[in-house]
Amino acid sequence: MEKKNVKLDGNWVTPSALARDLEVAPSTVSNWIIRNQIDYVVFAGVERRRHLVDRRTAPEKRSVGKPAKKR
Repeated sequence: MEKKNVKLDGNWVTPSALARDLEVAPSTVSNWIIRNQIDYVVFAGVERRRHLVDRRTAPEKRSVGKPAKKR
């Protein structure tokens, strides 16, 4: 990933906080990060990989279940 300067504000949250806000599984947010579907930053020099994600760039949440039958 290309390094870029990002101004962190209140829209940058942890992946788990975003998952809780959107009522999705934390693994869903992790998949968005892996697929580059959401803007994120990685903290360098941290023992475990730590991210912050931009809640403004989160994909729309899809509804769960079967599609409605057409009449």
